[in-house]
Amino acid sequence: MMALRLLSTLILLSTSGSVCGLMILEVLGNDVKFPFSASCGAEKTQRLFLHVRGSPPRLVASRTGAQVSPGPLYTDRLNHSDSLLLLKLVRMNDAGLYELTCNDRVETLMELQLFFPVETVSAEGQTVDLPCHSVTLGGSVESVKWEKSSGQVVLEVDGLSGSWTPGEEFQGSRLSVSRDWKETGDLSLRMEVKEEHGGLFFCSVTEGRVKTLKAAVRLTVRPNITDPESSETSEQPQESHCAEVYWRSCFIAAVVLGVTAALSAALGCFLKRRSSRASPPASSQESNTNGIPLNPRGAEEGLSSSG
Repeated sequence: MMALRLLSTLILLSTSGSVCGLMILEVLGNDVKFPFSASCGAEKTQRLFLHVRGSPPRLVASRTGAQVSPGPLYTDRLNHSDSLLLLKLVRMNDAGLYELTCNDRVETLMELQLFFPVETVSAEGQTVDLPCHSVTLGGSVESVKWEKSSGQVVLEVDGLSGSWTPGEEFQGSRLSVSRDWKETGDLSLRMEVKEEHGGLFFCSVTEGRVKTLKAAVRLTVRPNITDPESSETSEQPQESHCAEVYWRSCFIAAVVLGVTAALSAALGCFLKRRSSRASPPASSQESNTNGIPLNPRGAEEGLSSSG
């Protein structure tokens, strides 16, 4: 019974212009916003269901007028405003097909796809590859699309011709995918990084009018620190500082050596004078071994007195 309901819902989606389909891409652990129907009157009841494989649709919430009631498994996970229903801290089992009804009439179908993004860091001006791979054999791929989480189209590849077209805001940017992507299944995006490119990128493939998320990459752009001008200006003060320290050290060493030499010379003179004062002068009464006075003047006086 539930399988028939889901099948009828998909048929209604493909044949009725009054039913719209949305794809919601979100990071695991974030909050997801589901829009209420603006065309459903306040007196009518809106219900949001999640189609679970092998089980009946799970009631997420119902709304009548301004009153919103959560489903049995969502009592502590919902917030709401006049136009939005907020599902908090989504987990992998929250992914799937959501159906919004107005008095049991299908208003909107929403496909929630959750992902854990690959983290990539690149400097501004460098070329980076954002990885994405998918089975592309058999010619069933209608298009490949790279886009940002804000909805900006980065690059779209035509599955028939293989040609690619950059998005409006990426005109003039260096973007490409492998020319043999059909044979290899490599849908990675090569791009020259600019400062404004940082953020979440999604890679999706459309087959049989069904769009499927294949990869999600979070690109972090860091400033380019290899600028020669900035490195020269930063190194120049360091060189002059080193030279200043060198010559200052030499000057201090010379002063220390000079003071040390002066102190050594002064100490030598002081010790020499002290030793000379400590030795007594020779006595005038001293004589040599022959009895002759050592003092010549004394010798003359002795001679004259003896005569």
